[in-house]
Amino acid sequence: MAKGIFGNVSFEGFPLARALEITAKEKNSILFMSRTPQREDKYIWLDTIYMTPVYIYTKKGKFPKTENYLSLYKSISVINRSFLIQVLQEKKYNSILNKYSAKKTEN
Repeated sequence: MAKGIFGNVSFEGFPLARALEITAKEKNSILFMSRTPQREDKYIWLDTIYMTPVYIYTKKGKFPKTENYLSLYKSISVINRSFLIQVLQEKKYNSILNKYSAKKTEN
């Protein structure tokens, strides 16, 4: 199906920084990425590819969900370089934000 829509388009995977650089320099290139407030005015957003709800969760019954329920937690773990870091920083949860890096566990 994709071949019929895109014809002879090539798809390649790159780290985000390199993908942004390539897309900025090369004519007729596009990039799939998450839409964030910081990126809003920097790009032309063509279409939504998919919508995935993202949830914050913990053990059942651990804390009641109140208006400021996240302030009850000591830390929130987020995958390093995830767009969720920006979202949580905007919501002022910097003090409990714990960025997880896969490199820390690789041996």
